[in-house]
Amino acid sequence: MAIPHFSFKGISKSGGSSIVASSSYMARKKMKDKLEQDPNKQIKKSFSTTKDHYLTMMMLPDRAPIEYQDPETCWNDLNAVEQDRLAVRFLLPLPKELTKEQGIELAQEWAYQEFVSKGLVVQLSFHDEKDNNGNFHCHG
Repeated sequence: MAIPHFSFKGISKSGGSSIVASSSYMARKKMKDKLEQDPNKQIKKSFSTTKDHYLTMMMLPDRAPIEYQDPETCWNDLNAVEQDRLAVRFLLPLPKELTKEQGIELAQEWAYQEFVSKGLVVQLSFHDEKDNNGNFHCHG
């Protein structure tokens, strides 16, 4: 059960990153960044034609508003109140020996333990190549 890599990096305004654009990429869904006033910097690509999206879910701590089940609403609201450091982004490869359901459960348990139990919101987006090449993975 080899895990080829695990990446983890910060998303910050000062670094030129957009949490809404990152979410759009992970969910393979076009989103509008409400703070971006320059039309040339709005998210132009939909990613919806990318065929590897399997599932996106939001994991919320108890005190989070239910509206945050929608990633676009959640990340736009966070973007409006946070000064700089917005989020962390990770790529979690899932063992090919697991079924998709087991991989999803594993990722949910890990995300809950590491983030949600500490009061943080997590977006999990699962991707799988359509040719079943053993590249089932989770972005968060």
